[in-house]
Amino acid sequence: PKAPEAYELYRSRATNPDDKEMVEFRQKYGERIPITLLGCWDTVGSLGIPNLSPLLRFDKKVNEKYRFHDTSLSPIIEHGLHAVSIDEQRKVFDVTPMDKSHLSQTQVVREVWFPGVHGSVGGGSQEQSGLSDCALQWMIDSIGKIGLGLEFDSSAIPTGINLNYEIDFNNDLGIFKFTGRKLREISDNFDDLHESVIERWMKRQDYRPSNLAQKHGSRLNQLL
Repeated sequence: PKAPEAYELYRSRATNPDDKEMVEFRQKYGERIPITLLGCWDTVGSLGIPNLSPLLRFDKKVNEKYRFHDTSLSPIIEHGLHAVSIDEQRKVFDVTPMDKSHLSQTQVVREVWFPGVHGSVGGGSQEQSGLSDCALQWMIDSIGKIGLGLEFDSSAIPTGINLNYEIDFNNDLGIFKFTGRKLREISDNFDDLHESVIERWMKRQDYRPSNLAQKHGSRLNQLL
C-alpha cells in the first residue's frame, strides 16, 4: 500500500505539488476522482497539534509536520459545506476556514456561522445537542438542496434531532486559558449567519458576543 508514502510526501516541507517526484507519484499511483461534497463541522487545527502548556515547546517541531499546508479546497471537490462556531475563544481551537480553490471555476463553498463553542457545533455532549443538532440539520438540508439523491435515516439517531437555539453552553477556557484567547473573525456577509443566531439574539438578551455584535449587531437589533 502506498498510503503511508503518500502521507510522507504530503507532509514534507521540502517538496511542492509541482515537483517532479510529486508529479510522477501521482501519475503512477493516483487517480483524479472528483469529490461531490465535503461537509465539515467547525474544523480546527490549521496550526497543527495544540500545545496545552506554553512551558512545553515540543509542538513547534511537531506542528511543522502535521499542520495544514493551506486551507484551500482541492479543485476536485465540487461542493464544500462548513458549519462554524461563533463563540469559541480558545486560541488553539481557532477555526480553519474553508477557502475556495483558485483552480476551479465551478466549485461552490458555503460557510455558515452558528451560536455556541466548538462542541456546540460539532457535537460531543448531550447537554449541547440542541445547538449541534441545528448544525446537523443544516448540513442535511444543504445536502438535500445539492440533489445528491441521499436520504437521511432519522432512526439512526436514537434521541432524534431536537433543535434548541436557546440552551446554555459553557464558554469557560479552563486549562486553555494558559494558551491564550482569540475571538473569531465572523463573516461580513449577514446571510452567512444561520437562523439560529438570529433567533438566539432575539430571544436571549444575554447573548451578545462582542465579535458578532461588532459585525452585525445593528442589523440584528433592527429585527427585535
